Amino acid sequence: MEHLEGKNHKKKEAMAKNVAAQGGTTAAVARSSKHLYCELCDVVCTCSDTFAAHLRGTKHNKVVMLACDLLLAAAVFAILTVTVFY
Repeated sequence: MEHLEGKNHKKKEAMAKNVAAQGGTTAAVARSSKHLYCELCDVVCTCSDTFAAHLRGTKHNKVVMLACDLLLAAAVFAILTVTVFY
């Protein structure tokens, strides 16, 4: 019960309501409210310490590794496609 009454929870709850009311994205609301936003994970942080902890976290690093793997696969596919057609 204490979690739901906390200051950060109330901020995130208000942000979610803003997103729904504006019909926008989490990123747009985060930018307009000067919060820190991780585009890869779709995570909004209310302070730099929390954002730094997110960037060091296991889930974020898994998403980064997946994104790198996808980019590498796309690059290899593009190279192979160009090689085959020439």
